[in-house]
Amino acid sequence: MKARFFKFSRLSSSKHLSLGMRSAYKYGEYPAWYFWLALIGFMPMSITSAHDNGVTVQQFIDLSSMNGASASVRGVSADGSVIVGYIAIASHAPGAKTNFHAFRWNRVGGIQDLGTLGGINAKANGVSADGAVIVGSIEDTNHSLHPYRWTQASGAQVLGTMSWKDIFSVYGVSNSASVIVGMFRDANNREHAFRWTYTGGVQDLGTLRGENAEADCVSADGSVVVGSFVDAKHRWHVIRWTPAGGVEDLGTMGGKNAYARGVSADGSVIVGSFEDTNYNYHAFRWTRTGGVKDLGTMGGRKDAEADGVSADGSVIVGSFKDAHNYHAFRWTQTGGVKDLGTMGEIHLLTLGA
Repeated sequence: MKARFFKFSRLSSSKHLSLGMRSAYKYGEYPAWYFWLALIGFMPMSITSAHDNGVTVQQFIDLSSMNGASASVRGVSADGSVIVGYIAIASHAPGAKTNFHAFRWNRVGGIQDLGTLGGINAKANGVSADGAVIVGSIEDTNHSLHPYRWTQASGAQVLGTMSWKDIFSVYGVSNSASVIVGMFRDANNREHAFRWTYTGGVQDLGTLRGENAEADCVSADGSVVVGSFVDAKHRWHVIRWTPAGGVEDLGTMGGKNAYARGVSADGSVIVGSFEDTNYNYHAFRWTRTGGVKDLGTMGGRKDAEADGVSADGSVIVGSFKDAHNYHAFRWTQTGGVKDLGTMGEIHLLTLGA
């Protein structure tokens, strides 16, 4: 099975994506035959001068040389030259489990299989703006998950001594990788948001006024954390956290439940999805000055989700589902929604889906 993903590029350095990553799956829950597609977004890269007029182009990159049964792309550097994620190494032996290896790809060197980084499984979930630092989770022999920070020079560094029951995942990273956010599960199976800094170590942000919480993404400088919590009535709220102001509950964005997926570089624009009373998901965009903007279900379709936003907050990418297939979309304030299609006959899952 060849593992493939789509990468979109645009000749505009102002449209870099500030990506927030989130996964609802633990190690081992992906079928061995399944492969992922990721919408990386619109970012500059080296292409021919015939495209210097700023026209958006599509490039298909085949990752079949990774030798995995499936692949998931989870992060991309600011200029699009470095991509990270993980591959599933399937075994056909009776009773054997699928193993996960972190990987790093660049245009010059190709795919670098980082292996399991000292554990039994490893995933890369984010990368610094310059592509030099990778963050993710390592599963140990006791099946606990620990966050790590990796560089080519020093390898994988586990982030502190964890007394918690289970680190579930790392979800977001600042541009310099000096701030990392995510979620851990405590001894009582409650989920807490956390923020790690290079100078201060791990900071438990707690359950953020709810029963459970997670930190989904972080601003470029690491000062604004965006996430979600579930209240006593089992409704998910979007939150915005800063060191000075603490937790700000942004509510359910007009729906039953709301989930954050991305934040602009300065933390002023938040994107994600909310669930309406008919159980359909709408993409949303929140700003400090304008509040919530419902981006809808993309023309009457269902299950729309905004998964990433540009550094300046003006461009959003995500996915929606029609009667049968997932489509990628691109939204701008001036142009509205552009349906990018299903990329042929393959269903598209965007980053964070």
